[in-house]
Amino acid sequence: MFEITYNEDPSTKPLSAYGTLTYNKTRQELTVANQLTDGIANFIMKVYTNVPKIDRLTALEDVLKEENAVYVLFTWGTGFNSSYAESQRSGKFTMGDDGQVYATMMNLNISFNLGIIDNTWRVKANQDPADQPSNKVYRLIITKPGKGYLSAPIITIADPADGAGTKATGTVTVTKGRATSTTVVNGGSHYDYSVEPHPVVTIDNTGTGGTGMEIKSCLVTIGAFTTLDSHTLNGTTYGRDSGPYGQRIVMSRNKQLVYMFTQYYGLGCGIKSWVIDKKNSAWAQGHQADDTTHGWQVVAFGEEDFYVHKGDNWDDASSHEGFIWYQVAPHDGTQAAWKNNNIARHLDIMAHTTNYPCVVPIF
Repeated sequence: MFEITYNEDPSTKPLSAYGTLTYNKTRQELTVANQLTDGIANFIMKVYTNVPKIDRLTALEDVLKEENAVYVLFTWGTGFNSSYAESQRSGKFTMGDDGQVYATMMNLNISFNLGIIDNTWRVKANQDPADQPSNKVYRLIITKPGKGYLSAPIITIADPADGAGTKATGTVTVTKGRATSTTVVNGGSHYDYSVEPHPVVTIDNTGTGGTGMEIKSCLVTIGAFTTLDSHTLNGTTYGRDSGPYGQRIVMSRNKQLVYMFTQYYGLGCGIKSWVIDKKNSAWAQGHQADDTTHGWQVVAFGEEDFYVHKGDNWDDASSHEGFIWYQVAPHDGTQAAWKNNNIARHLDIMAHTTNYPCVVPIF
């Protein structure tokens, strides 16, 4: 098991239940997000950079390096509801190839919501001026513990490039001649991730008797969440509070498109959805069905399409509903590019009696 760690005070550390993540192979970034405090819409996002291909054989500790991380604080917008775990910390993420993160949240019984965490956090000049002072040094990661230290060396963190900022300060603890832990005493202010993603940490070994220690700093910046769209849900809906229900995602076989969806009613009746195009960093409406009786499935179809299936009684041909979702020109992931056709009434069934077929994709 690989543990995701932060640098919060133990009494207020991010909540460990649920959370969400997304991996973008093109950008080589894996992003994890957790709610900071129960009942409050404040979240922290940890972005691991320089992450090579991940597959079922990958040892995560080999590719997710603490020294390559950056942290992003943001406030969730529409969809957050402190009354439910599903509506607080069970959102779903999809990172586009441009680095923006699409996020869904299911507000139980009320709405299904889509938002985006944009890229303003990556460049200080693009941030809200009120947020810029909060760009700080967040963690000091020991990359080489060194040896022979009789006392802890003095460490110095580089000034922010912005003259309006203040320098971060920190200390290192030595045990049995080696660096074992660090502390950020003051995170400073006005650091710019686009200019100084890891402000240089200088080790002064004078008089310590030791050599070889290396420490790398990681920043925390402020991100912006914008609500994009919302769908109304009907009556009682269930999420993670009750079991393995609620929001789901299905990726296309070419891993460039993502169907983000949830039920319209109950445990799994009906569907509300969007389709995210990672390559074009675009979104569009997916299939919508205000159905309170039957379940719906989404599976990958071909390399870059989807099949959306209604689990009705197919004894009656008029009840056959199954839609192929595909893109046409301009193939840019926008609403104009997405089309769908109900192909289910072209499909015969062997039983010719009461039956409720489901779909099993073959990869």
